[in-house]
Amino acid sequence: MVSNCLTMTIMVEQRFKPFGCMIDTMVGQKTGRRKVKTGVTIDPELFEWIQEKIKTKEFSNLTHAVERGLFLLRETMEK
Repeated sequence: MVSNCLTMTIMVEQRFKPFGCMIDTMVGQKTGRRKVKTGVTIDPELFEWIQEKIKTKEFSNLTHAVERGLFLLRETMEK
């Protein structure tokens, strides 16, 4: 059963904390950028939807789903 609040941790390993922000030294495969370690709380229905998309290989993991959604949102808002 899924709880009301689900927290996803994006990225795995913390190397240093400049200005209180955790920066991961893991580099994005395509972008070559460092990734920020953070957590998000999402609606249980969205979590289940993402899990289904991971099972069908539409997303590789939760991070991929969140990054893709935020990328599309940014594109829409910047038009």
